[in-house]
Amino acid sequence: MRLIAFSSLVCLALLSNVHGEEPFDLGQELARMTRLPTQDQRTQALSGLLRQWVAVDVDSARVTVEAWPDALARPWLLGELAWYWSERDIRSALSWAKGLRESERESAVLWSIKRFPYAKAREARAEVLQLPLGRMRDCIANEVIAVNSRGREAGDWCATYPDYTVALTLVRKVTQSWIISAWCSDDDLNVEAELIEGWAFDLTDVRLRDRALAGTVDGLCRALSFPKPRRQPETFRRLLRCVDDAVLRAELSSQVDQAWQKAFPDNVGNPAIVVR
Repeated sequence: MRLIAFSSLVCLALLSNVHGEEPFDLGQELARMTRLPTQDQRTQALSGLLRQWVAVDVDSARVTVEAWPDALARPWLLGELAWYWSERDIRSALSWAKGLRESERESAVLWSIKRFPYAKAREARAEVLQLPLGRMRDCIANEVIAVNSRGREAGDWCATYPDYTVALTLVRKVTQSWIISAWCSDDDLNVEAELIEGWAFDLTDVRLRDRALAGTVDGLCRALSFPKPRRQPETFRRLLRCVDDAVLRAELSSQVDQAWQKAFPDNVGNPAIVVR
């Protein structure tokens, strides 16, 4: 069986290695892949070749992956192809991904959209809303918001997401991401939490506001697990007291209690104890 579709691919396509090592012989690697005894081995080999193959001839790589006989691995390979292709031409990769079969589209679309840099996060969110209504769009929205999301604009996008149930999830996700992003930038988390709180109280929907505050607590608890955690009990207390839903507030208080004791075994200043 012919596993490799050679369109404009020459048999020996050479890519110079940036570190001055032996040049990568794509033709030889493809031939070696076809001789492997099991489908799993061939799938793993293809995965290892995709980045170099896309650099030489994305069309032949695309045709091969689309027709790959391992149906379980194919969506994963399509996602990898989209990731590497998007590194070079994000619009072409995304357009291709959207045209795949519905059952295999999600991974490729997700990894294409995730390639949008932080500076173009607005474009990434716009692409999400252009996807067909349904589970795939909601899942991709959740993944996109989980990374590189910070600020009122991202928060407003989540709060106004067309599906209200999904919006509740996204609002909590975006404020957690907001805090983690601030930590990564070495910004003051107390100040950032106050900014989020100010945005949250501009929301007229109490359930959305509670989820926004909950996500902030999630992010701060996660930050306690990072190196050199800081004791910031007043920030936790203020956020917990602002949560309207008593059940959610109790869940968050328990979460804070566990995270605090893990970060500070002496348990001094545990903000959850005061709130309960």
